[in-house]
Amino acid sequence: MEFVDGTSLSTILLRGPLPPSAAAAYSVQVLDALAYAHARGVIHRDIKPANLMLAADGHIKLMDFGIARVQADKRLTQTGSTVGSLFYMSPEQIKGSDPDGRSDLYSLGITMYEMVTGRRPFGGDSDFQIMSAHLQQAPMAPIEVIPGIPSGLSDIILMAIEKDPAARFQTAEAFRAALGHAFP
Repeated sequence: MEFVDGTSLSTILLRGPLPPSAAAAYSVQVLDALAYAHARGVIHRDIKPANLMLAADGHIKLMDFGIARVQADKRLTQTGSTVGSLFYMSPEQIKGSDPDGRSDLYSLGITMYEMVTGRRPFGGDSDFQIMSAHLQQAPMAPIEVIPGIPSGLSDIILMAIEKDPAARFQTAEAFRAALGHAFP
C-alpha cells in the first residue's frame, strides 16, 4: 500500500468547516477515484472523512478499501449484514441491502455536508437513533446551517443524500459534472 504523507480530512475538520470551493475541489478528486473504482465494479462502502487523506502535494487520496466489494462477487459480503461507518452509511446499507455505487455517492454527500457545515446531517445518542435518522429524518439544508454556502452546492449535497437511491446522482461522473457547473 502506498504511504501517503498527509492528514486525514477528519483531522482537518476538527478545525471547523472548509470553504465551499475547497470542499467541492476535494470532492471532485474523490469522485474521480470513485468513478475509476465503480467502472471496475468496486464499491468502497466506507467513504468518510477518516478515509480521505489530504496529501502534502494538495491532492486527496481515497484510502482503506478494506471492506470494499466487487459487485459481481457475492461471496465477499453477507446478505443482510451492515458494513461501514454508521454516520456515513447509506439507507440501503443500513437496511442490509446490496449497495451499489450510489451508496458511495450518498456517503460522500454526507462527508461533503460535514465539510461545509462542520457537522453531520444525522446524529443520535445510539446506533439505533443514527440508523433511524438516515432512514427517516429529513436533513437541514446546508445553506440553513451556514447561510453563506452557495445555494447550488447546498442543492447538490441534498441530492447526494436523498434516501431513495433513484433520486440521487446515478454515477460519480454525474455528481462531478454538477459540481463542475457550480464551481467552474
